[in-house]
Amino acid sequence: MPVEDFEVLEAIGGGAFASVYKVRRIEDGKIYALKRVQLARMSDKEVQDTLNEVRFLASVRHRNIVGYLESFVESDGRELCIVMEYCGCGDLAAKVQRYRRRRRHIDENVIWAYFVQA
Repeated sequence: MPVEDFEVLEAIGGGAFASVYKVRRIEDGKIYALKRVQLARMSDKEVQDTLNEVRFLASVRHRNIVGYLESFVESDGRELCIVMEYCGCGDLAAKVQRYRRRRRHIDENVIWAYFVQA
């Protein structure tokens, strides 16, 4: 499935080699996260590590791990696109930041529940 099959709604993150976007699949209107990895800027080892990440995501199905939908290569092999489940509430770091901004403490029972899941 090419990247043109998705409508970019907003940028939600990024790093040295990748950007992550909240997207809508045009075919059915479902919301996903699309990670666009710039392979051309990576060393061979970094490319292999990225491909291993994709293999891992594709092989795991667990309620506490972001779901993998598909991946494909774009831009003449220079960009890897990974389509994943969109987590609207963000990750644990985002949750901690929300509590910090509100100057509130996370309930101890919630912290233990996250710890046990990890």
